[in-house]
Amino acid sequence: MARIKIYTDESVSVAIAEGLKRRGLDVLSARNAGNLGLTDHEQMLFAEEEKATIFTMIRTSSDSPPNGLANRRRIMELSIVIKKITVLGNASEGSSS
Repeated sequence: MARIKIYTDESVSVAIAEGLKRRGLDVLSARNAGNLGLTDHEQMLFAEEEKATIFTMIRTSSDSPPNGLANRRRIMELSIVIKKITVLGNASEGSSS
């Protein structure tokens, strides 16, 4: 399995992105990609181009997701989300051999 790449849009604090990086995950933030100010749809298209899983804090969006994907948002406590992302990232890295 390929390593999971995570793209955080501008709704996610850079500190969170940096914290995920410190945990050994492949993370790219909207700020580091030069994507501040893009619409939600443009952020999702960028993540798709990068073959990255988008991590956002936005609960609703006026933009339609690309390819007609359902816009499903689960509200979880942030610490739980970060732990789950870390576990998934580490698991995918361990199975890439």
